[in-house]
Amino acid sequence: MEIIIKNKKKFNKLLVLSLIGLIPIAILCSILHFPFFIFFYLIGMVIVLAIFHYLKIQKPFKENVIPLVLKEYKPTLEFIPKLEVKDDYIDLIKTHKLIPSATTFNINDGIIDDINGYKVTSFDLHATHTQSNGKSSTTVTDFKGRFYDIEFDKLDCDFIIKEEILKRMPNGYSFLEFEHIEFNKAFNIYVTDEHEAFKVFTPSVIKKYYELAGLDDFKTIIHYHKNHLYVYLYNSKNIFENTGEDYKQSIINDYEEQYEDILKYIETFKYYKLD
Repeated sequence: MEIIIKNKKKFNKLLVLSLIGLIPIAILCSILHFPFFIFFYLIGMVIVLAIFHYLKIQKPFKENVIPLVLKEYKPTLEFIPKLEVKDDYIDLIKTHKLIPSATTFNINDGIIDDINGYKVTSFDLHATHTQSNGKSSTTVTDFKGRFYDIEFDKLDCDFIIKEEILKRMPNGYSFLEFEHIEFNKAFNIYVTDEHEAFKVFTPSVIKKYYELAGLDDFKTIIHYHKNHLYVYLYNSKNIFENTGEDYKQSIINDYEEQYEDILKYIETFKYYKLD
């Protein structure tokens, strides 16, 4: 961490020097009547600073500091900056039409954890697509948050719960409604077996899930498939980004927050057979 702190000081000096350099550049542009030169200077400055920050601060922090802090806090934890199995998750998302508009997926900050006896793999997921507006194009965010893959108990059927206006059912699923009117308004739910689904979604489970998802404005996506419970929690916060003096406590706080978030969903579906 000492090297990263030194690199942060170098970064700040580089930033100050770059800003100071704007003065002679601005004077030169006014003399030569070439205003675009200052634009090129600013673009170059941003690129150099971004590369320096990534290679000298962000990358070593993610690869060296975070794993050590988490391992010290909980020895069974494994932190993975880049997941090698990301293609499997992307295929899962596309096949089951979970985020149907998304075409580009950025996956990082992976954690392999044990939560109440369940193996959980989680990571930050940013899914986007490009939208054309005549001659220009805009990148639109379809999902930004934390994704959880929980190796779960065997439930009676596969299902998908998500908020959406249109019904986008993957092959092998059918649309289902419950007697909970507010639940039906908030979500579309798709199941592989309508009869067995009522064994999973008892009145108590529906009530618990409705109240839990309401904390996230009903944006949560749940997908149970082949003994895996996949949970997509929308969140604009980037975890594990604080490289300040309180970085250790910040890393632990970020971990504990996502641990508590997913524990509630595990408990909701873990005890469904008790009704």
